[in-house]
Amino acid sequence: MAESVAGLEGNAFDQVRCAFQQFAEPTFEKVVSELVKENVNRIIVFPLFLSSGSHVLEDVPELVESTRALYPHLEVTVTAHLGGTNDFADFLLKSVSELP
Repeated sequence: MAESVAGLEGNAFDQVRCAFQQFAEPTFEKVVSELVKENVNRIIVFPLFLSSGSHVLEDVPELVESTRALYPHLEVTVTAHLGGTNDFADFLLKSVSELP
């Protein structure tokens, strides 16, 4: 997904990286650490979750707050999760309506 977004024409981001909250690599902390070493000063977090369960409501905000505390110079912004965007609902309806 990150590679697809990074390759989109008109992509306004210097980098698009993928990070995982648990059970997979690279971890959120590892990616943030790498970005800080590369002198990145702004990170936008897009939670790729379909619903607002405990990861969206608790885990991601905790990761972001601990990142802000560890790197006070770093601007960290969190978007709505995937399922919480209006575009996702439109995408679902369009996908279903295009079925034969």
